[in-house]
Amino acid sequence: MKKKIIRTLLLIFGIGALFAQDSANGFRVQIFATTNQEKAEDLKSEIDISFPGETYITFEEPNYKVRIGNCADRNTAENLLIKVQELGYPSAWIVISNIEIITAKQNVVSAKAVVESINSLDGFAFGFNVGVPVKTGAYLDGYSGTNLGIIISTPYGLPLGPFNIGVGVEILKFDFPDAASGDGFTGMAYLGTFNIGLNDLPFFPTNSPIQISAQVGAGLFGGGFGTTIGGAIDIPLGKSIPLAVKLYGRGNAISDAGKDSSIEGEPTGWINAGIMITYDISSSF
Repeated sequence: MKKKIIRTLLLIFGIGALFAQDSANGFRVQIFATTNQEKAEDLKSEIDISFPGETYITFEEPNYKVRIGNCADRNTAENLLIKVQELGYPSAWIVISNIEIITAKQNVVSAKAVVESINSLDGFAFGFNVGVPVKTGAYLDGYSGTNLGIIISTPYGLPLGPFNIGVGVEILKFDFPDAASGDGFTGMAYLGTFNIGLNDLPFFPTNSPIQISAQVGAGLFGGGFGTTIGGAIDIPLGKSIPLAVKLYGRGNAISDAGKDSSIEGEPTGWINAGIMITYDISSSF
C-alpha cells in the first residue's frame, strides 16, 4: 500500500517539479494504456533504456498511458513513431498532447513520471454502428437487413480489478417490418453502455495490436426496457489514424415485443452482428 501511495504522488507531482519548464501543444507517441499502474511503470522502465528522459506516464482516469517524446510538429512525431515501432511496438500511435519545452532556466532532470494537462475532448470518440440481426426471438419474424446506430465513447469510467471499464452512450434504430405485431416492430433504442477492456488480463501480450472488449448496456427499446451484452474485436487501421474499427456480436433482450394487444408487454430479443467505426474527436483540435 505504501509503494502504491508513493507511486501515485510521483505521478501527480513528478521529481522534476523543482525545475522551471514551459509547455506547449504538440505530439507524443503512445505505446500502451492500462488500468494497472505497476504494469505501466514496468513498461516505462523498459522504454527508458532506449529513450532516457523522454518517456512519460499520463493518468487519464481510469488509464495509465505510456507515451514518448516532446515533438513540436507531426513530422518529428512520425519519425519517432518509426523508431518506436522498430523497437518492437508496432501498435504504437501518435496522439496530440501537451509537451515539455526545455528552457535555459531548466536543468535536464528525468522525472519519475509526468501528468499532462488533458485536452477537454481527449478520450471522446464519435462513430457509427451498422448491424444485422442474425437470430431473432419470439414475434420477430423478419428484419430490414440493417440496424443503424450512433455511438459516443467517453473517457469516463472506473477500474475494477484488472479491467478497464469505460462509459458510453448509443442511439440505435431497429426495424422488424414482418414482426407478429401486425404493424411490425420498429423504433429507437437509447442505451447507456459499459465497455470492458480485456487486454489487461495476464494471458494478453503487453504490446498486442488487437484489443478485445466486452460490452454491457441498458436502456429503452421502443416502448419497453431492454439490455444488451456482447463482445468486440478492435482492428488497428495503421499509423496515426484516428479511426477505430470494431467487429462485434451482441444479444439484445427487451421487455415489450410490439404494439399488438395479443403480444404487448411480451419479452423477446435478437442477436446482432456488425461493425462499429469511431473517430477520435480530440485529433481534430
